[in-house]
Amino acid sequence: MEKRVVAFLLLLFFLFSLCSCETLLEGEQSDFDDTSAIASQEISDEKGESRVMFFRGEEFDVEFAKKAFKTATRTDELKYYTSEYTKYNSYIHFQNLNENERLVYKAIEYALYNSYRHIVFDASLLKDSELTVINVLDMVAADTPLLEQNIWRTCEEVELAVDLESGEQITYKGTLLSCDNFVFTVFGKKKDAIKLAEGIIEEMPKGLSELETAKYLYKYLGKSTYYDRGESGIQYYLYDALSGTSTHCDGFANAYSLLCNMAGLQCYEKLWDPVGEDGHTWNAVKIKNAWYNVDVAVVADEKDQESTAFFWSGFGFKDSAYRATHKYQEFAPTCYGWLTVTD
Repeated sequence: MEKRVVAFLLLLFFLFSLCSCETLLEGEQSDFDDTSAIASQEISDEKGESRVMFFRGEEFDVEFAKKAFKTATRTDELKYYTSEYTKYNSYIHFQNLNENERLVYKAIEYALYNSYRHIVFDASLLKDSELTVINVLDMVAADTPLLEQNIWRTCEEVELAVDLESGEQITYKGTLLSCDNFVFTVFGKKKDAIKLAEGIIEEMPKGLSELETAKYLYKYLGKSTYYDRGESGIQYYLYDALSGTSTHCDGFANAYSLLCNMAGLQCYEKLWDPVGEDGHTWNAVKIKNAWYNVDVAVVADEKDQESTAFFWSGFGFKDSAYRATHKYQEFAPTCYGWLTVTD
């Protein structure tokens, strides 16, 4: 009888362990799961090359990181990570990244969807790349409507002196990315925004062409939401855009991208980040196999304008017609076309 009880308890422990692994990969951590560590498939020994670690909490804890380093899960699942939110991602920029750059991209995406404020990347991941961790973060923000361009972030190099089980001590060199936007409260508001977007798509007329769909969503946002130039810390840009109040250019770009992707149109965001000037965010949408720029913020900033021509001036223009240039244009499609649109 005693042996049966022991066997039963071992079985329960095994099943619980499986459930814990599934939770990690599916991204359904509880508020009390403060850290996880995932390593890529290149790991072949205890030293753990290409390790990536995730942490919650306001401050990054070095001693905690040392412990997480030694218990990191050796798996390649991060490279193929998906969640219920990845379906809203266009992956336009992702497609033009190399393998290690994609791993950094996926790690950021994982942290965003699971509210991990701190990510530590192995320094070797981007050693042969012209891109930085911040560059890849920008591209994630351009691809997914669930991440605004106005990210409260810091990035610094870190070193961890780790004692291995063999008795050897190694110095782990990594890059620490901290994003204050990656918290439960902020992402919870984005979940609310998804519900609002689903309602808008449900009310959209059926049977619209790609052009009609793109126009309808542009007009909806342009007529229902005001432009807000205010800056007051972390804002709920996406939610504000879809709730019909006021938002920043980030909110309009996020909202238009989310609505288009929900409606079956390919759409991503563009980032202009000039030195010494205010930046800007807008969209590119694919209509009948051609890409066009769309900037809802242009018309939302001037609602008193009665001119139909002005209202559609932010819809369907080519790259060369705009003063702003996408920061990562070599990683994204070019908008050559021009649409002449009226109501």
